[in-house]
Order: sequence, then structure tokens, then C-alpha cells
Amino acid sequence: MPRIVIAGYHGFGNTGDEAILQATLGEFRRVAPGLEFTVLSSNPPLTAATYGVRSILRTDPRAIIREMKASDMFLLGGGSLLQDVTSTRSLLYYLGLLWCGKRFTGKAMVFANGLGPINMPLGRLLSREVLESVDLITLRDRDSADTLRSLGVSRQPIITADPAFMLEPERCEWLFRTEGIPDHPGPRLAVSVRSFRRWPNFLPELVKALDEISERFGAQIVFFPMHRAMDLTPSHQAANLMKRPGYVVGGNYTPGQILYVLGQCQAVLGTRLHSLILAVTAGVPTAGIIYDPKVESFLHELGCPCAGSIRDMESRDVVSAVEEMLTRAASIRAIFERARKRLVPLARQNVQMALDLLNRR
Repeated sequence: MPRIVIAGYHGFGNTGDEAILQATLGEFRRVAPGLEFTVLSSNPPLTAATYGVRSILRTDPRAIIREMKASDMFLLGGGSLLQDVTSTRSLLYYLGLLWCGKRFTGKAMVFANGLGPINMPLGRLLSREVLESVDLITLRDRDSADTLRSLGVSRQPIITADPAFMLEPERCEWLFRTEGIPDHPGPRLAVSVRSFRRWPNFLPELVKALDEISERFGAQIVFFPMHRAMDLTPSHQAANLMKRPGYVVGGNYTPGQILYVLGQCQAVLGTRLHSLILAVTAGVPTAGIIYDPKVESFLHELGCPCAGSIRDMESRDVVSAVEEMLTRAASIRAIFERARKRLVPLARQNVQMALDLLNRR
């Protein structure tokens, strides 16, 4: 039975990366149910139990190489993995996995990645050499394709879409009740917030805006930590600073459950890319706060309102964006529905091309 090794930022509790994995495995199982998967994870028992896969520690080189030798293909899963903004060490880690994946399985694919930025000369050189050696590159956006060309990689990428667009919701009507969040007669605004220590004005301006939104529009403010380890604390900080009630979803939930409850909201305000992607997938009007060029590109492509930038955050921009979402809700939902009809088939192409590569002799 064919076996595929998948690597990404898995096991860390990041909803975006887990959404990519859950959606990818779901699509593979839908079209090719006989495959076996091994996922590299920082928490193998949790990953194995959650997704019904074999999972090994992502920092155990002997186990990784042993697993690759027993497998038929390696996928470097979606997300912004190949970049050196997080750290040069992170870039080298994923490049090393790609190189080993090609060497030991015989087939390696960059699977719907967001690529870049890669700034260090050594990182750019190694990225070019490794990416030239893989069998197939699919990227989730045109900016990533531009980065690939800037590296001098001659291989032509295929632009698809983020796998999270394929995610299916998991019904969980009980979630808000479990979290102690009361029913509300007015609009419910889901907020994804993260910490930006370099920009101390961000949180006070956001809180000021949320208080005004709550008062003007009768909105209930609910914070969704997309990466609990990093987002839970700033979410509670924001809720505690608000003069009006704010609620935090503090439990551990699957990406499909988060997708479902986002669909029960009237608008989403996000500072993480996958909060925006999941909102579009759920068909809910969404506005983004720019912290990275990938967010700005996404907002422009989907026609989503921009709620400003973390660098020069002003509460009025946030209030204006939320007002636009609420007043244009019907037209925004129609735009998102058309976008999904285009993006879901593109996301599925990643899996079909991976299967074609797997079956290639």
C-alpha cells in the first residue's frame, strides 16, 4: 500500500496549519482511500489520534529517514514554510526535509506552499538548489511564484490554492454554550488577535475600536485564538481591556469545529491569514489587519475590506471596515461564494497532482 510522508508545522496547535492537514488528508481519503500517511509532528500521539495517521517526532532525524526509506513520496505541506523571517534555522530545517525526502523516497513535492520572503544570501542559494531538485512545485498564490522566480529557480510552479479552502465544517452547536458565551440578538464579530510587541499601539487602538463597534452596532465580540500558545494571552488582554463585554474561546477545538462556529458569526476580523481563509470558506464577511504582505495580497484578491495595518493602527479604520462588512454582508457573501467555486477546485488540484506524481513510473 503506497505511503506518503507529510511535513509541515503540525502538532503546535496552530489552527491554520492543522486546517491545512485536516483538509489535505480528507481530500486524499476521498479520492484515494487506500493510501497510508505518516505526519511529522511536535506532538505525535495527538496528531495520530486526531487524524488517524502514523506520526513521528519532527526532530528525530533517524526516525524521519527510516520512515522516508519505507515510503513512496514526500510532501512539504502547505503554509509559509520556506521563509527566513521566522528564522534561518526554520528555513534550513524544511529545506533539509525536502532534500532528504527526494533522496530517500524518490519523489518530493512542494505542496501548495506560500513561499518567501527569503532574504539571507545563503538561504536563497540553498533554496534554489533544493527547489530545482524536487519533482513538483505547487504554490498557493502569485506572490510566492514571483519569489520562486527571484530565487533563479528554472522549474515552473503551478499556482493552485490553499488546501484549507477544502475544509469541511464539523457541527458543534454546543461550543459557544460550553465556553460560557451567551446567545446574542445582535451581530457577533469573531476576532483573531495576536501579539505584536514591536507595535505597542496596536492593541489599545484595536480595543478602542471594538468597544465602539460593540456600542454602535450592538455587536458581541468573541476572540478566537488561532494559535493558542501565542494568541490566547493577547486575546485575554484585549478582552480585559475592553469597557464592554468581550469573550474568549479558550478550549481546544478542531479546525472543522472552528470553521463551523465562524459560520455562526456575522463578520470576522482577522490578524492571521487562516482566520481570513476560514471565514471565506464559511462564507462570512471578513476584514483583515495587515501584518504581512501575504495578508494584503489575500485581501486584494478576494475583495475583502482592509482594517488597517499593525504599523500605524487607527481605531477608525477598524470601525470603518466592520461597518462595511455589516452593511455589505449580502454582496460580500456572494463574492465569497464565487471565489469558493474557483478556489476549491484549485485546492483539490494539489491532491490530484500529488497522486499523478505518486503513480508516475
